[in-house]
Amino acid sequence: MSRRTLLGLAAAGASAAMLAAAAPPRALASTPVQPLPQPATLEGFSLPTKATAPRFRWWWPNGEVDIDEIRREVQQVAENGFGGLEVANVHHSVPGEVLDVENLGWGSPQWIAALEAALEAGAEHGVEIDVTLGPSWPAAIPTITPQDPAALVELVHGQVELTAGQRISGELPEPVVEPKGGVSGKQLLAVHAVQIASRGEKNVLVLRRSSLVDLTSTVSGTKIDWTAPDDGGEWILLAYWQRGMGQVAEGGPHTSPESYVVDHFSRAGADALIAYWEKNILNSRVRDLLSRTGGTFFEDSLEIETHATIWTRAMQTEFSSRIGYDLMPFLPVLLEINERYTFEFDDIKSHRVRDDFNLVLSQLYTDHHLVPLRDWSHSFGLEYRVQAYGLEQDSLEQAGIVDIIETESLGAKNLDDYRVLASGRDIAGRTIMSCEAAAYLGKSYSSTWNEVLNTLGETFAGGVNQTVLHGFAYAKAPGSQWPGFAAFTPCFNNAVGYSEAWGPRMPVWGAPQVGGRLPVAHAVGAASGPSQVRRRLLPAEGLGPDRHRGLQGTRHRHRPVPRTRGDDVRARREATPGTRETGTPRRVLRRLECSRVDRLPRPGGERRGGGTRRRDSLARQRPRRSRQRRHPRRALCTRNPPHRLPRLLAPQARAPSRGRGRVLLLRQREAQLREGPAGVPRAGGAHDRQRWRAHPLPARRVDGRSHAGRCARMERPPRAQRDHRLHERSRRAAHALR
Repeated sequence: MSRRTLLGLAAAGASAAMLAAAAPPRALASTPVQPLPQPATLEGFSLPTKATAPRFRWWWPNGEVDIDEIRREVQQVAENGFGGLEVANVHHSVPGEVLDVENLGWGSPQWIAALEAALEAGAEHGVEIDVTLGPSWPAAIPTITPQDPAALVELVHGQVELTAGQRISGELPEPVVEPKGGVSGKQLLAVHAVQIASRGEKNVLVLRRSSLVDLTSTVSGTKIDWTAPDDGGEWILLAYWQRGMGQVAEGGPHTSPESYVVDHFSRAGADALIAYWEKNILNSRVRDLLSRTGGTFFEDSLEIETHATIWTRAMQTEFSSRIGYDLMPFLPVLLEINERYTFEFDDIKSHRVRDDFNLVLSQLYTDHHLVPLRDWSHSFGLEYRVQAYGLEQDSLEQAGIVDIIETESLGAKNLDDYRVLASGRDIAGRTIMSCEAAAYLGKSYSSTWNEVLNTLGETFAGGVNQTVLHGFAYAKAPGSQWPGFAAFTPCFNNAVGYSEAWGPRMPVWGAPQVGGRLPVAHAVGAASGPSQVRRRLLPAEGLGPDRHRGLQGTRHRHRPVPRTRGDDVRARREATPGTRETGTPRRVLRRLECSRVDRLPRPGGERRGGGTRRRDSLARQRPRRSRQRRHPRRALCTRNPPHRLPRLLAPQARAPSRGRGRVLLLRQREAQLREGPAGVPRAGGAHDRQRWRAHPLPARRVDGRSHAGRCARMERPPRAQRDHRLHERSRRAAHALR
């Protein structure tokens, strides 16, 4: 079935949904989550299912929820045509001191009982229940400390500058970045001394790489005795330390003791997360309900927050085995303070080492976190959904490794942010890409469905075919005021936070036609498939044996797909002969505006609009001949009045640069426009017998040559007839020049 047919069916289904908006909502059909239905009829698109219906992120204030209210809210969602709820332990608006995390925290018996009630109610009303793998984000558990092998690790450094011949004797310099709460102890990795070549911009020191001295073997415990060479240069001594990062789950407290984020780059972190669920949450009742009625295990934003460098305990061995050279001599260019690199080498491009380092981090995240959790989810018959982006990582590859990749409308800056993830999904042959949608800063209790639908339209254009609305808030929480609990309001010094607290409290809540219309768009997006599989390579290069592979080169899990014509606008612009090198993106014009025509000066040489701009079509690129004399170009636009209508010349009938031949060609072309497709004269009138008058064209320089010519001016008919005439002329011109 073609994409055009599918879109036609979708439009018909949307019309039927609007006509039936006043009718009571139908119950969602009970169908498997995967694969999505592949309907070939209008009925197949118009019937909402659990797989295609929109969902909500369901915010709970830990375990301080009521079982009956949980069941009621599942029913409210089902009655309004929505097909899923994602249990998320998010309560940024609630002060931590009023929460009873010791008895009613995340993972407590009360929280587990509420999860069981949600799963039971979901089975009863046809609503899928997704579960977030941890309190808030990133994935964290209360059974580890920052010193645990399963906790996140950071690379920090201490430094001291020395003049020529200066001696340092005593303790190694302490880390520049202070540790977070709960972090104790650190492990020394290496000690280097390097000569300072120069001092760059923004407090960046340029180091002479050839002078690097490894002093690790001379260190006794944490003490060193070393004298800088007396060659007249300045030196810096660097001590590298490995320690726990101490990052906790966002927006706590959630548990007692505190939940620390697991290491996303080692298998120990994933194993600890799985072990906690197996031992503390997944009792026999929860296992059975998840297998029968659950949807996905979900991981929210990958926000690893440190003022130093992200690290993992096995980085040194993993790097050498994956890339092929020793990382330790290049540690200086990896050091960060507040997300800024502090050192550069003088003889190499330091970003090449960083590209290799980020490549390894990306692969470790895939191999030791995403794959184990995906396989573990499958053991319950569930899928693994994750927001696998946020670091300098290969999100395109990871979008094809997980079952469902999720993006977000709040952080997306353009359609390419969606398309990169959609490309990974399509390359791997998967079906669904979900989106955390309709989160607006400062819009709580003021969002409208029209605004939400406009946002969703953009996500659909980028490849999204499952919507998770942000979000549905539980009715109340400790300390909440009228109209009830909202996860992000009040927030940020008692201000209005992120939207929305959807539910019965919202005046626009009773709109089942919205929940009934979105499944049509989801089904079309999933059933039509990709129109073209595209792959955009990241501009990365490393120092390893395969130095040109980049983050998505030969080490990529999926075989590269040939580039397509519409893949990369920048690459096309650089490859097109005669294009400008200003870096200005070209405009994507409407189909009618894709013809290239000349814009003539007005009589007497006056140029209206002052334009020497040129708008080139992305659909039709023509090489520019260096000796061809042309006037500046502009796109044909139906909004221009007739006296500004450009000259309409077919490619085979270009006007000469001077002389009477130009006027003759103009008249010949105008006569062609008065005729139909087969040369049949059109119905006439005074305006069809317009006269063309020649005016002298003043001498001007084009490509270093002076020339003269003539131009034409058209007498203006009445406005109404002029607009009709203009439309016909534009349509014929576009057709003739294609």
